[in-house]
Amino acid sequence: MLAWQLNAQWQFDPSLHTEVDVRSTALDARTTRVELEHRGLEAYGADALAMRGAFGSPNGWNGMLDHFAQVAAAGRG
Repeated sequence: MLAWQLNAQWQFDPSLHTEVDVRSTALDARTTRVELEHRGLEAYGADALAMRGAFGSPNGWNGMLDHFAQVAAAGRG
């Protein structure tokens, strides 16, 4: 788990504390499930809904995980 302390303007904010937890589970010899949970978004207050949308967008965590899966699959070649 890591502390995420970037505010809604994507600047470091030592007073903001959210958590990113990444878990991986081997499903078989060639497949791993990767799960990412970003908790504590209520810390964004009025910006929480917008940040949830940003993190869940193709340019956010979802896109990053999709890219990771593509790179991993290409490496199996």
